[in-house]
Amino acid sequence: MISGIIFTKNRALQLDLLLQSIEKNGNNIFDLTVLYRHTNEDFKNGYDKVKSRFPDVNWVEESDFQKDCFDILQKASELVSFFVDDNILYSPMQADYEQIKSFLSPKEVYCLSLRLGANTVVQNYHTGTLCILPQQGLIVDKTFFVWNWKSLPPFTNFSYPFSVDGHIFNKDDVLDVISKYDFDTPNAFEGNATRFLPEDIPVQMSSFKKSVLVNTPLNLVGSSENAAGKDFGVSIEDFNLKYLNGHIPSLEEMDFSNVVGCHQELEIILNKECNV
Repeated sequence: MISGIIFTKNRALQLDLLLQSIEKNGNNIFDLTVLYRHTNEDFKNGYDKVKSRFPDVNWVEESDFQKDCFDILQKASELVSFFVDDNILYSPMQADYEQIKSFLSPKEVYCLSLRLGANTVVQNYHTGTLCILPQQGLIVDKTFFVWNWKSLPPFTNFSYPFSVDGHIFNKDDVLDVISKYDFDTPNAFEGNATRFLPEDIPVQMSSFKKSVLVNTPLNLVGSSENAAGKDFGVSIEDFNLKYLNGHIPSLEEMDFSNVVGCHQELEIILNKECNV
């Protein structure tokens, strides 16, 4: 199985939605570990509720973020993937574990990105900036789109190989990079990696033909400076209160018919629990 490592802080309701989506669309290929942090008792109670709803997930409460990441990775399988709590695996995976393992094992491709595909033409949802797309690539095994990420301008979606938004890696490649710098948040974990990628890493990255994962930025936590919540924003406090009062996010009722970017605001639909 692929070791899926989820970073979350004060977002129990959004984490619930991510876990629902992986349960439905993940082809049973992820062994999940949630590294979580809360800043008050209400947020803790939110996570206690998620734990009760998803008992098969491994839970690690953050104590030292960098050490916790290394500890989890040391126990991980040979393939790892990272998620953050406002990710949604909105569409079924387009390959099973053996296909992905066989594809990534030769280490000729650096990562498989679940957030990219022919549909993800928008670079920045809030400004409307379009992606710079690969001018050429190839389809491998009728499933994987492969391109040279170094041929594109840096820090654009198709030239950003180290992401915590659903990229799948060989574990050894991740450990090689993150052992070179310090980090104390998911943003630093991802953001600092670009400066320490080895010169000889594969120039190819890949995706499915169509993306299966989207990040829906409705609120902000921690050190993030990204734009969020312009269209469907709800504060982390309000979401948590709704969750504790019996409102559950409904994956089935959300509209994923026009996902055009890696980051795209989508309205989260809530339903009242029957037993509340």
